[in-house]
Amino acid sequence: MLGTLINVGAIFVGGTLGLLFRKKTPAAIGDRIMQGFGIFTLVIGISGAIVGENHLLYLFSIILGAIIGESLKLEKS
Repeated sequence: MLGTLINVGAIFVGGTLGLLFRKKTPAAIGDRIMQGFGIFTLVIGISGAIVGENHLLYLFSIILGAIIGESLKLEKS
């Protein structure tokens, strides 16, 4: 429960700081930060997949997500 509260607090503080500094941060820096978060998330996902044993579940989840995303045309909206 303590971890959940810390997570909520960190999200709240991060969101507030993001709103305060959004105007002062150049768009290029914001793009690089988002790319960094994406790479970080990818590394965490890959390391979790290596440790996990349900590789077929990951594969089918990706395939199903791609099918649903294409069917709903999420990239175009």
